[in-house]
Amino acid sequence: MSVITVQAGVGRHVLDRQPEQARSALAVIETTGREALQELGRLLGVLREDGCGPARAPAPRIADLDDVIRAAYESGLLDRQR
Repeated sequence: MSVITVQAGVGRHVLDRQPEQARSALAVIETTGREALQELGRLLGVLREDGCGPARAPAPRIADLDDVIRAAYESGLLDRQR
């Protein structure tokens, strides 16, 4: 949430004079917000777990990094042109 708050302030500050930097700040806000929502969803899933639901997969390891990055691109979370 700190990143979102700081980037929102940057975007507001440079909006009129440097619109491209403001766009960049908005992109960071969007990405960070999506990541935060995913993390909150996982946390809520853990808190709601009653032992009857499907088993959760283990957290990705460094060896899984290529797959995690690929999934992020495919989901639209990352933009290949940056």
